[in-house]
Amino acid sequence: MKSDKQDTYQDLIQSMPEMAKAVNAFDGDATRKEALRALLGTKLGIEPVTGGGPSGSGTTTTKSKVPTTKKTNKASTRKKKSSKNGPSHATDLDLRTAGIQSLEDFVAEKQPKNQRQKSTVVVYYLQRTMGLSGITVDEVYTAYQAMSWPKPTNFANHLQQVKSAEGWIDTANMADIKVTIPGENFVEYKLPAGSPST
Repeated sequence: MKSDKQDTYQDLIQSMPEMAKAVNAFDGDATRKEALRALLGTKLGIEPVTGGGPSGSGTTTTKSKVPTTKKTNKASTRKKKSSKNGPSHATDLDLRTAGIQSLEDFVAEKQPKNQRQKSTVVVYYLQRTMGLSGITVDEVYTAYQAMSWPKPTNFANHLQQVKSAEGWIDTANMADIKVTIPGENFVEYKLPAGSPST
């Protein structure tokens, strides 16, 4: 006798080609991920939650009614890797998503001068421009790689120093780094250097 899990699994496998076709119709990795989450959420009975993206973006994420396991929690696995072995390249991070200002253009506009400013600009960009949450050391490291910037020797410690010295980012949870209100004000009103502050 088949269990409900086996029936759901078989039904999902049979639906995958059609779902892949629908997801691939979208431009950009981030949009494809959201489409896949929505389709899987509908298929598996996971309740969609609107929000999580930039204001007014209407992006959809999913909120599971069933607990997730470590096996399916890809982000959790990536975060554990970075804490043990130092940061690694976040292969699922697309810094050139269609319809969103690229990191390169954002950095050219803000012109951060030192590593503290660069890290704050990166966290701001990932959180406010791309609409990401759960920002990791790996993602900040990946942005440094994309910009060909010299990297701090101890990346996690560097980010904690930005928090303690400047207060621009929140590193209380290194698997969920956030820009603070002082950090937002710095990026929005003080960069590039010499910008008139309000």
